[in-house]
Formats: sequence, structure tokens, C-alpha cells
Amino acid sequence: MDCEELSRIISDNSEQVQVIDLRIEDFLAGHIKGAWQVPVRKDITDEQLGSLLTKLQNAFPNEIPVTVVFHCTASKNRGPRTKQRFEQYCEALGVSRKFRAFVLTGGYYAWEEYCKLSETPNCLMPNISTS
Repeated sequence: MDCEELSRIISDNSEQVQVIDLRIEDFLAGHIKGAWQVPVRKDITDEQLGSLLTKLQNAFPNEIPVTVVFHCTASKNRGPRTKQRFEQYCEALGVSRKFRAFVLTGGYYAWEEYCKLSETPNCLMPNISTS
């Protein structure tokens, strides 16, 4: 999923969406508004997957599908691997129809650049200047 599509989904509330930020230390310096941090060094653990799935089910208890967007710094390794593991985990538990997983193309680097160029208000959290 590219930055423009994610921004559209977030701003128009057309879908239930949750962004999952896999970065570790960088999260506090800036993140996508509303993102949940699930810090992953290389591969997400089964414990983290279970905790994430429970949190998602509690946050989105209705039957409407949820778009789950994973990203790390550039979304070249952790993001795609975690998306794949999440899909396998959901499939094994029989909840794969509830959650649609995506990777943010270009990761946080691309999002940060998108926010600067698009001048989208409140695009970056916490208060990070886009000028």
C-alpha cells in the first residue's frame, strides 16, 4: 500500500484501519498518527503476534474487516516478513477473513517524505515539523 492510499483511508474513515509500526527506538521521535508500536528487531515472535491479534480483536470487535498496515523504517525486510507471519498466524487461527494485511511501501521514510510534500495536517506524530 502506498502512502497516498494510506492517507486517504485514514482521513476519510472509509475503512477500519490500524497501522503497526515495527521500529524500535525511532517510534518516539516520530510515527504515523494512531500507529501502534510492536518493536521487532528481526522477526516477530509468536507472543507478539498473539498480543497484537488480541489487541486488534478488542479494538475492532465488530465483523467489519480491518486493514492492518505494517511498516518499519524502509519496509524492505521486517515489514514484509511480519505481514507474512501475521497472515499465517491469522490463517492458522481461522480469523484471516477479519484482517487484511498490507505493507506500507517505502516504510516510515516514504511516509515522512509524503507528509512533507503533501502538507497533510497532523500527518506525523508527535510534533515533528514538516517544513
